[in-house]
Amino acid sequence: MSNTNNTARAVLSRPTPAKHVKFRVGFKTQDGSSSCMLAYVDARYVQGAFDEAVGTENWDSKYESIDGKLFCYITVRFPDGSVATKSDCGVETDVEKEKGQASDAFKRAAVSFGVGRDLYGYPDYWAENNSNGYPPKNWTPPGWGDDEDKASASVSTTKDTPQPSIIKDPPLFEETPGLQEYADQVVQKSMEKAPDTLETPKNSPIESQSPPPRNDDGLRTDTPPDKKILKIEHLIKLAETDKSWMLIPQKHEDKKGDKAFTGKFWIPKSQVPDGLTMTSSGNSPVDNLPREIYKANIPRWLCDELVNGKPRFIENDTPI
Repeated sequence: MSNTNNTARAVLSRPTPAKHVKFRVGFKTQDGSSSCMLAYVDARYVQGAFDEAVGTENWDSKYESIDGKLFCYITVRFPDGSVATKSDCGVETDVEKEKGQASDAFKRAAVSFGVGRDLYGYPDYWAENNSNGYPPKNWTPPGWGDDEDKASASVSTTKDTPQPSIIKDPPLFEETPGLQEYADQVVQKSMEKAPDTLETPKNSPIESQSPPPRNDDGLRTDTPPDKKILKIEHLIKLAETDKSWMLIPQKHEDKKGDKAFTGKFWIPKSQVPDGLTMTSSGNSPVDNLPREIYKANIPRWLCDELVNGKPRFIENDTPI
């Protein structure tokens, strides 16, 4: 148990010892040969961190279900008597529904105090899958934990566990709640700018009325600019969740390994009712991996969102 607040906070926010870090499959490459591995800690490690920082009697946790989501609240009493409560919600995992959700909520709330927060800064680690399509049990990167120093542990770029330079397109996602959550956050931010209604090419006039004038795209000529639908071509689908697509223009194909850049290209499926239409396929000139090119009708307000100071999608844009 720590004697001062600073010491307690230092214990909670210290780098996670390599021996306590475990890895699970985040997603697999399209051909199933490799898996991107995500680092995590179990709930027992988190409990031990709080015990060491403030003592077993000076912290507590409770749970509450709100709108179908399970929230965990962790309350900590620090050495000077001050009290802090932080919370977060959990998602279902591969284990029992309630148990997995409770454990996830507990660990996410603990991150707010600093426990395991460093795991989010790890690089991508890749593992070779066996004949059953999965990495070896208890897999860790080569050299992991040799000196209890994660920073010096070898990234999986050795001949034993090759690390693809990018995610093969389209990736197969398996049990990736973190990706879904991140995509939802990007999409929600975009949806805040959505107009009330969209005038789409599919709309037809009421038979008893005279057809309103329309332009070459099938839209009414008085359609406000932010409600127009743009025909976007030369799109590459990098990723997909239940609710969203990650679509980048073909001209940005050389940046598809840049997560900070591509993460701004999540598009809600609900706003693209016509879906995606594949126009061509072949190997990428960037990495020689197979990929497909699509086109889609996307609302202008989604296209006009800025990425690095330029509109996200441009009608009649060239692939180069």
